[in-house]
Amino acid sequence: MLDNKMKDSLSHPESRDQHPGSCDILLQNMSQRFTYQTYEFGLSRLRQCKYMPIKSRAEDNPYCFLKSAKNYQFKMAPIPTKDVIGRSKKMTLFSIDEKKCKRDGICAAVCPLGIIEMENENAVPFPSPDADELCIKCGHCVAVCPTAAFSHSEMMPDECTPVRRDWLQGPEKTEHFLRSRRSIRTYKAQAVARDVLTKLIHVARFAPSGHNTQPVQWLVIYDSDEVKRLAGIVIDWMHYMLKEKPQIAHSMHMDRMVTAWDNGLERICRGAPHVVVTHAPKKEQSAPPACTLALSYFELAAPSLGLGACWAGFFYAASNVWPPMQQALALPEGHASFGAMMVGYPEYAYHRLPLRCEPLITWR
Repeated sequence: MLDNKMKDSLSHPESRDQHPGSCDILLQNMSQRFTYQTYEFGLSRLRQCKYMPIKSRAEDNPYCFLKSAKNYQFKMAPIPTKDVIGRSKKMTLFSIDEKKCKRDGICAAVCPLGIIEMENENAVPFPSPDADELCIKCGHCVAVCPTAAFSHSEMMPDECTPVRRDWLQGPEKTEHFLRSRRSIRTYKAQAVARDVLTKLIHVARFAPSGHNTQPVQWLVIYDSDEVKRLAGIVIDWMHYMLKEKPQIAHSMHMDRMVTAWDNGLERICRGAPHVVVTHAPKKEQSAPPACTLALSYFELAAPSLGLGACWAGFFYAASNVWPPMQQALALPEGHASFGAMMVGYPEYAYHRLPLRCEPLITWR
């Protein structure tokens, strides 16, 4: 219920004369309970409103009411506690250490969704009205702040590893590192410890994903006998393809794979002791590139732990089109495989960087 003082202030003729249009905002006592929930009616709405409450009233009544244009029924609309149009003093999404903040606006500049705002060059950042809903929790705001003044509800500055500039490689070393990557197709008959594979996956999970959805999930076929059994299911699929779709099968050299298998050579998983599968919900649009990028990180990081890896193309293809393979993998309901990779200890080392075709570049 509104007290008489508030009712009078709404209907007073001087108030209407002083503030043309309907009196859209009134401030009310904090002890009221809210039945109309909206954070959207926040700072940006205050700026747009035709009627601004005077400062003294704002200090005494830090909540606002929305007035119906047709009658005097009111609905509560809570907004963050603040000085009239100032920044939020209590921020649920992020907080700023005002003593450390340099007011440089870098956090606002790098925010992908543009949900970090600054009133002026002397003010500290504050969240936009829809920040809680739109934030993708990428952490750029925390990572970019040079003084560690920015804390996000999902991550604090001291929880994020500092960038070691002295560890970063120059252009020559970076090129050498990337060009030295090899697809490993011969492996030692030696299992990789689970904690080592877990460490690789830990690194790979930092690969980018659209809108920071991070949809990638991992299935590790750890038992080498199970890897061989699954390779046999892939061969069954190839037999089917050679019979029903021979043109496609021969273009993919499935006949050679089947012949090798019949002669005791396993060329589906190349004798790798383990296979790693990335999967995600089928309906997640970011899943295909996210899984590909995660496996790329996995492969690039493997040599640092003495391992080698190779994309398991036939394994992956069968996992998407061959029902017996899908049943064997037993992925969660609604999930699909978006990549597979062999991994193990390489049998041989490489000593040179092979040549590749010159890039075809079009400039516009």
